[in-house]
Amino acid sequence: MKSLPFAALIALQLALAPAAQAELSKAESAMAKMVEAEQPRSIALLEKLVNQNSGSLNLEGVEKIGAMMRAELEPLGFTVTWKPMRETGRAGHLIATHKGKRDGKRLLLIAHLDTVFEPDSPFQRFERRGDFAKGPGAGDDKGGMVVALAALHNATQRVGRKLDTSVIGQVGLGAAGLGIARLLRAHGCGRILGADRDPAALDRLAALGGERSTLAAIMATCDVVIATTGAKGLIRPEWVRAGQVILALSNPDPEIEPIVALQHGAAFAADGKGINNVLGFPGLFKGALEARATSFTDAMLMAAAHRIAELAPTEQLVPDALDPAVHLAVTEAVRAAAAR
Repeated sequence: MKSLPFAALIALQLALAPAAQAELSKAESAMAKMVEAEQPRSIALLEKLVNQNSGSLNLEGVEKIGAMMRAELEPLGFTVTWKPMRETGRAGHLIATHKGKRDGKRLLLIAHLDTVFEPDSPFQRFERRGDFAKGPGAGDDKGGMVVALAALHNATQRVGRKLDTSVIGQVGLGAAGLGIARLLRAHGCGRILGADRDPAALDRLAALGGERSTLAAIMATCDVVIATTGAKGLIRPEWVRAGQVILALSNPDPEIEPIVALQHGAAFAADGKGINNVLGFPGLFKGALEARATSFTDAMLMAAAHRIAELAPTEQLVPDALDPAVHLAVTEAVRAAAAR
C-alpha cells in the first residue's frame, strides 16, 4: 500500500521536528523570530525571481536568475562561480561554496534556476492574494531557492535532530517496510539500516542503498526505529535508548506499546493506530484521479506527506483522520504534484 510508507514519513518529520512551539528553547525561539523577521524580504525576493521569465530554453533569462542569486549569496560569504553550459542547450549552473570548520557538518542545497514550461506558454507573473501567491515556479523552483536561502540565513541557529541526517532502522522488510525504506531514501535520508529474517529481503534493501543489520544493532545505534513485523512485543523495553523515536506500526498489536517506549526514554513513540494509511489514501487516490495520473510518483507521495504534516496540531503527530478538510487538502497537494 503506497500510503503506509508516507504515513511513517509524516510521523518522522513531526517527531524529529523541534519541540512544540509552546516549549521552544532559547535557540528555537531566536530561529522563529528570525524566520518571521525575514519573511517580507523573502517574499520580495520570490516576487523578483518569479517575474523574471526563466523558462528552461530562455538561456538569457536563466542567466539573469543566476546573477540575482549571486547577489544574494556573496554577501553571506559564499564563493560563487557560474558554469556555462550553453553548448548543451541549457544556461548553466551556479555553484556557491562556503568553507566551515574541518570537523563541522556539511550541507548540500540544490535548487532550480530555471522554470519548466513550454516555449509557447504565455508567461505569467507573480500574483499575491493575501497569504496565497501564484506564478511560474513560485512553489517549487523559485520557492525552493528562497527556502534554501532562508535556510542558509538560519543554519547556525537550527537545533534538534533532522530526518535526513538521522540514522534510521527499519525492522521488518516486507512490502510495508521496504516501501518505507524506499520512500525515506527518496526523501534524502542517508543511512537506513534494516533487519529481517529473510536474506532476500535484506538483499532488496541493499539494492535500495540500505545496510544489512540486526534488531539488536538497530536498537543500539539508530536514532529512529520503525517496526513493521507484525510481531507483538518484539522490542523489549530495556532496549529503548534515551532520545530515540520509535514507530511500532504493526496492527492490531505493536512491537512495543508507545507508552512503554516513552517510559523507557523514547523522545517520541507511536503505533499503527495513530500512524495509519487512512490519513492518506482518500486524498491520494482522489488527487491522482483528478489529475488523470496513471501511477503514483515520489513527488505525489511527498506532497501528500508534507501537507498532512503541516495540518497536524502542535500537540499531535498527525491530524484527525476524520476531518474532511485534511483529505481535501491532500487531494489538492497530490493533484498539483501530479501536474508538475
